[in-house]
Amino acid sequence: MNQQQDTIKCLVIDDDEEFLDGFEEYINSNITACNLEWDKETSFTTGLDLINSRQYGLVVSDVYSDSRQQFPTGTEIVNLIHKKKYVPIILISGGSVPADFSEKQFIRFVDKSERDKLPKTINEIISTNIIQAKKRVFDDIEKDATGFLWDFLDKKWDIIKDTSLNDPDLMYRFIRRRMAQLLSNAARHASNDISFVDSSDYYIYPHMPNESYRLGQILQKATDFKYFIVLTPHCQLYQNTKSAMKAEMVLLAPLISADVFFKINKVKEKKLSHWIKHPHDEGSPSGRYFFLPHFFEMPDMLADLHSVLSIPTSEVTCSYHRFAMLDTPYSEALQSQFIRLFSSVGVPALNPVLFRHIAYFREVILTIGSTKMSIKDVPKDYSEGDVQIAFCKSKKTISESLEWKHIQNFAPKKI
Repeated sequence: MNQQQDTIKCLVIDDDEEFLDGFEEYINSNITACNLEWDKETSFTTGLDLINSRQYGLVVSDVYSDSRQQFPTGTEIVNLIHKKKYVPIILISGGSVPADFSEKQFIRFVDKSERDKLPKTINEIISTNIIQAKKRVFDDIEKDATGFLWDFLDKKWDIIKDTSLNDPDLMYRFIRRRMAQLLSNAARHASNDISFVDSSDYYIYPHMPNESYRLGQILQKATDFKYFIVLTPHCQLYQNTKSAMKAEMVLLAPLISADVFFKINKVKEKKLSHWIKHPHDEGSPSGRYFFLPHFFEMPDMLADLHSVLSIPTSEVTCSYHRFAMLDTPYSEALQSQFIRLFSSVGVPALNPVLFRHIAYFREVILTIGSTKMSIKDVPKDYSEGDVQIAFCKSKKTISESLEWKHIQNFAPKKI
């Protein structure tokens, strides 16, 4: 098989040793998307211990895998495994589907008598790319944690041991925060081309359990399913188990359909790039809308920063569901655009002609036919091509052209 493919560690549990003997060769001969390495175990109890101590991409388990400890239902097996790790599960049996078993995308059942169905089901799970993504995440953690621990903690221990970081809880939080940042950086630079990002790079989904509301939180109203985004700063929304939010009101900006808005306002494709970047100067007033790309069931949206609502915190927590969270730096970009919109000050512009004398000038020498022309005092932001165009693009004579009249300011002289 292709050595460049991912190698995924998997576990098969079955008390039928004869079945296990030919299992790996048969399965792997029918798998093409990646390499699978199989641990084999006859005891379900021992298999659970392996799941707890190792990282598997897939578990295949007989429904009755341990004759000494009966697990009579498929649901019990699934629950016992899920208490240990997140891992796709395929239950196998020579009998019928357990009565209490509910099949899902990553929890499947295969009858052993249907020989070709098991590799087909494994291929279906592999095709979702979930197990490959999980492996990459844990590989990144292991790689980055190893480098960090050796390069920093080991070298700096003589200093660290005499600081507050020597406390186990503080050390745990310190390392965990560092790993979170490393994973975040790894996710953003996973592609060699970081000029453009996908909409999935914008959001944290679903929201983190027990996390306080934050600026950039996308909410969906329970009654009409309309979307809103939080504009109140994080520090005013902080909430722990012993206290409510500091803010009594929460600022929300309504999200409107970008598709409908662009069609009504006849936004053409060439102009689209201006609307979807951050920051931008589109809308009336300039910078009124913040573009949010589609994500899961949420379509492409525009946050209308000029139609802000102030909603009681009690209503927000009871009547709005948390959908997703804008990741950094997009939440900061939203905050910056909101502040910029409402802190702008209009100032009359100065006439630049009055200050032309302080600009940087240079000399350009052009050949016009058989005549060389020296043009002095050309502003630095006028290229030689700009000067050439000023002389040559008009079909009128030089003396009659508007370009000539304009460029006379640059003091041309024949040489």
